[in-house]
Amino acid sequence: PIRINQGVILGGIDRHNSDVKVYNGIPYASARRWAPPGDPPQWGAVARDVREFGPQCLQSHKDMEGFVNRVIDGSGLPWWKRTLARKFIAAQPSPAEAEECLFVNVRSANVGHRELQPVMVWIHGGAHQAGAGSNELYQANALVEKGVVLVTFNYRLGPFGYLAHPALT
Repeated sequence: PIRINQGVILGGIDRHNSDVKVYNGIPYASARRWAPPGDPPQWGAVARDVREFGPQCLQSHKDMEGFVNRVIDGSGLPWWKRTLARKFIAAQPSPAEAEECLFVNVRSANVGHRELQPVMVWIHGGAHQAGAGSNELYQANALVEKGVVLVTFNYRLGPFGYLAHPALT
């Protein structure tokens, strides 16, 4: 267990590599619609389980299929591999999304030493319209195995992140 300002968190071990410790879905702020984020929630004496990612921020999926098809078509794969790739991607479950989505994720080596380690904070792309720090692509165990502490996070996207006006608050 680790104590942070909001309370105690309980992390876990990465499902692919037991040498990697994970702390996922730690709230870093509360989402307040059309307003700056608020303080994160407090949970006091009850330990919060942070082994699973929190929901992604609300985002538009308009033309996501078109984007995926363009990537697959431009991959240079034979037609049958492109077909398999499309079927595989279509079968994947959609991640949970919510307005309350401001979570940070931390991965570190699963060792008990207290030496300082370099920290890399990864800010996901997506043109401020799509994406999430919890995307599997960004869970880079190769960096962690080299002694880097990896931090990813979600941030509000689209109108929930950038539409602001005094009349709305």
